[in-house]
Amino acid sequence: MRRLNNNLYNGNGEEAMLNQSNANSAMVDPGAYPPMAGEGARPESLFDIAWRGRWIILATAVIGLTAGFVYLRQATPLYTSEARIYVEQSGPKIISSMEEGVMTQSKNYLYTQAELITSTPVLSTALKLPDVKGLRTFAEVSNATGFLKKAVSATVGSKDDIINVSLETPYP
Repeated sequence: MRRLNNNLYNGNGEEAMLNQSNANSAMVDPGAYPPMAGEGARPESLFDIAWRGRWIILATAVIGLTAGFVYLRQATPLYTSEARIYVEQSGPKIISSMEEGVMTQSKNYLYTQAELITSTPVLSTALKLPDVKGLRTFAEVSNATGFLKKAVSATVGSKDDIINVSLETPYP
């Protein structure tokens, strides 16, 4: 060991590392590790590896199937009704030289209409219709207007003048 330390201090680190690795390899017991697989050894197949862990795989599958079954028994199915409404702004027309009518349109006109569709006055008026009053959706609800405010959504199309109105309830 003394020579190894002298080499480190003399600036010859490469020789010191070589001497240290030789010293460490002399201490290793060759019988401590299993022999390496030779050229004639057959590699394990994926089936052999899976067969060793068959109980873990089986337990995981049973737990997954049981959890899925319990979830499906308790989950409430949801039904979605959707309507697509084409909105056209009516207002003053500007006559061009080609005699075509061009409307001045606000950029947020469709968004305003979508907000109006989901507003409380419009939803309250819709709830007063005779066909809507008897629906099973509103039978167990104490505040039908509040329920509709949460359940109805109106989204504006990205490249068209169409508003998508949808309602999601547990009843068809």
